[in-house]
Amino acid sequence: MTEVLRYINSLYTVYDNLIVFDRKGEVMAVSNHQYNHLLGTQLADEWVGRTRSCASTQDYVVSPFEPTPLYNDKHTYIYAAPIRHLDGSGIVGGIAIVFDSTPQFQAMLRDVIPRDKTDTPVNGSFTLFVNEQMSVISSTHKDFAIGETFELMPAIAKLKDSEQLFDIAIYQNTYYAVGARAAYGYREFKSEQDSYRNKVVALIFTPLGKVDEINQRIHAEAQVIHNKFNPNLFAQSGQDCQEYATFYVGDSWM
Repeated sequence: MTEVLRYINSLYTVYDNLIVFDRKGEVMAVSNHQYNHLLGTQLADEWVGRTRSCASTQDYVVSPFEPTPLYNDKHTYIYAAPIRHLDGSGIVGGIAIVFDSTPQFQAMLRDVIPRDKTDTPVNGSFTLFVNEQMSVISSTHKDFAIGETFELMPAIAKLKDSEQLFDIAIYQNTYYAVGARAAYGYREFKSEQDSYRNKVVALIFTPLGKVDEINQRIHAEAQVIHNKFNPNLFAQSGQDCQEYATFYVGDSWM
């Protein structure tokens, strides 16, 4: 059994471990030898009980995103499904898939960090995954720790599947352009036919500049317009005139 699990795990490297357990929750085999200490131990997590309640061969259960000894006490998701008797008479145990969340989520987030024309990551930009409980799943910014509550943009809690949001946020005296989108599933996973629901929002933060500096520029430009530009003067003289809106992006006056 162990060799079979190791072979499967070698094909699907996004899994940290595969665990087979009996109907009572006792661990019978693992694919990752680093977890051999689990052999013979009893799984008492609530998702184990839900696994035994699966009604069809298409049903599966997912743990909350939380620390677990099955992943060295780090946060992850565990996906589990029942193992049925060959004659179909009932459930004899289950198999649990431990997602290797730390490196896999980091790889996804680093892949979408904004880049400049030389393909260099934009300095100061960062990305996050946040779940529907507003807990950080993963982040490329050291200040947003996994499992902590994300309070910077409460509006994302209202996003429905596939909805997106764009806004300006202030963090650490810096203006950020923020794009956010709620996930909508993959193939049959989280589809309309799938009973599992767990909204995850991806966020991308791109720095626009320091708050104090930008506010000073805005104020200065407003004063220039107010003191030196009066389109009515041109209108009164009969000359054609146009109004333009200007703004700063970093150090560039647009």
